[in-house]
Amino acid sequence: MTKHTTREPVETDDLDRAEASAGLARRSGVLTTQSEAALAVVRNVLSDIPTVDDDPTPRMMAAMVQATSAEQWEELFAAAHFKDNAGKRVRIHTFRQSPSQYEGPLGVFFICDVTWLATGENDVLTIGSDMAMAQLLNCWKRGDLPHDFEIVRKDKPTRGGFYPMRLRSIQSPTTGDPADVIEGTARAV
Repeated sequence: MTKHTTREPVETDDLDRAEASAGLARRSGVLTTQSEAALAVVRNVLSDIPTVDDDPTPRMMAAMVQATSAEQWEELFAAAHFKDNAGKRVRIHTFRQSPSQYEGPLGVFFICDVTWLATGENDVLTIGSDMAMAQLLNCWKRGDLPHDFEIVRKDKPTRGGFYPMRLRSIQSPTTGDPADVIEGTARAV
């Protein structure tokens, strides 16, 4: 598994620099200068995330030829959706970004390579939740992938009828103490 390099922690000076250099167009006055600066910090990390720009056709064709049934090749055209899997537990191995057709502060969604913890099945999961994407950016920035999560959907909708979603880390944190490894409590990476 490839580990990503980590970035320096975000300092408050980074927000000031981001605010001064972001050059972001204000969208109808919706975003304040402070929120634009905060988004600039997020976009800075996002700029290092791989994009979905390679053509998957050869890989998909090879998988279709090797499929043992029509149902198996149809699975190639379907990715699991984050919003449809609340309460499930997943290991996110890696992810890449793709432009989103929906408006949002980042303008992208993530395509994640995952393993469903209940079944051990490998799958692809799409995530468009801003909070979940920020959580994954944090994991990537710290080199903390793969990471185990539970997909959480709030019980109460927003005023607009939307149910916010996020990820809840379900793995035991390690302290860096060698005893964690010896006692088997550290997560294998």
